[in-house]
Amino acid sequence: MQYKPYFMLNKLFIVCILSIFVQCCVAQKIGPLLGKAFTSKDSTNYYFKLAKNAIVTENDFAEYYFCKNARCTDYNQPDSALIYGKIALDKFLKIGKNGSAMSVYNNISKVYQSQGQYDKAIKTTLDGLQLAEKEANEYWKIMFTISLSNKYHNFESFDKGVFYGKKGFELAKSAKKPNNGYIAYALNEIAINFDDWNKPSEALKYH
Repeated sequence: MQYKPYFMLNKLFIVCILSIFVQCCVAQKIGPLLGKAFTSKDSTNYYFKLAKNAIVTENDFAEYYFCKNARCTDYNQPDSALIYGKIALDKFLKIGKNGSAMSVYNNISKVYQSQGQYDKAIKTTLDGLQLAEKEANEYWKIMFTISLSNKYHNFESFDKGVFYGKKGFELAKSAKKPNNGYIAYALNEIAINFDDWNKPSEALKYH
């Protein structure tokens, strides 16, 4: 009888270890499942169902809804993209996955822009930029800033479009590893703002 408590503790310990092992295996499985769900043409719902059943951690939860957001964004399902994006964004911010949160801000702003909701697209992009500046994330600072130039252009606020285009150009040019694609992107945004602002000579200069 004196060995029974020790045996029970060992049994409990083994059960706990097995439980953790199973959870780790499941957590590792969600990534490939989400990859298949995103890229599959015919079986996306099947893989999303498997991935949902594989959710273990809060990060799994956020990644699942982020993948659904990205899939709906790419396949022009704006209402669903916004719903899933907001769920993913809220969770990423709560668990401190700010890099992923910036990607979601970008997706949500794209959806608003495609719907012609330029005020919401601008606000979402500004929120993303604020987070990028807080995190000192060079890539997203450049992308959000140039994106604002494009969105203000669509909002017909050409002065602000030029402002953010020039700011994005300077950020892209002074980056640790300057990318000519981002520099060209910024120059083009400046030019189209000047063009529709009825300032053709300035537009031509930046083109």
